[in-house]
Amino acid sequence: MSENNRTQILTRLRAQCTPWTDAQDLDPDGAVLGPAFANHAARLEAFAAAVAQSGAQLDRAATAAEVRDALLGTAAASGAAEVVVPEPQVAAFLNTCVGPGAVLAQRAVRPDDTLAVVWAEAGIAETGTLVVSDRIECPAQSNFLPAHWVVILHALDLVDHFEAYWDSRARTGQTGPRSLHWITGPSRTADIGMQMQVGAHGPIGVHVLLLTGELGIHDLEA
Repeated sequence: MSENNRTQILTRLRAQCTPWTDAQDLDPDGAVLGPAFANHAARLEAFAAAVAQSGAQLDRAATAAEVRDALLGTAAASGAAEVVVPEPQVAAFLNTCVGPGAVLAQRAVRPDDTLAVVWAEAGIAETGTLVVSDRIECPAQSNFLPAHWVVILHALDLVDHFEAYWDSRARTGQTGPRSLHWITGPSRTADIGMQMQVGAHGPIGVHVLLLTGELGIHDLEA
């Protein structure tokens, strides 16, 4: 990269940066915090907007019927012959929603799978990011192998920003998982011929199934 190109890029980046000058954005220790949303509704709408901006899709479901319609609609759109669900608890939950006749396969995710479903422990409203951990029956590859990735997230697990997520873990005394993944939209890179490539090192489609009703999804975290 020439010095002139480098200067132009840095100049553009500096022009887009807004200095943190408002004291309300600082905690007592002086650390910069992300945005604080007025209430749960505002947090939910901010998350939905950020998910859309990331290139992912979002379906809201308040009833078992809406879960069924969203999941089967995604399966049909992706051309998946079966819906792979690596964790038995998640498969049991989906079976109660979808009912008999659905093509649900409770097994580990394979490299050639078209569609897999996992659940996320948190969502970041500021950026539309999904927080997923490495679990025994749902190892890290479950989040990267399928062409289309469906993530179940309960609206009650939304937090304002990254700092709020770490604060919540600290308050509840949770120990860290073996690995923790922060995923925002489909996998993409522009390193290949300077052209945007989707699905370079992960799913080409990310679909968020946001539960807004009392569907018992929190039982999965016990």
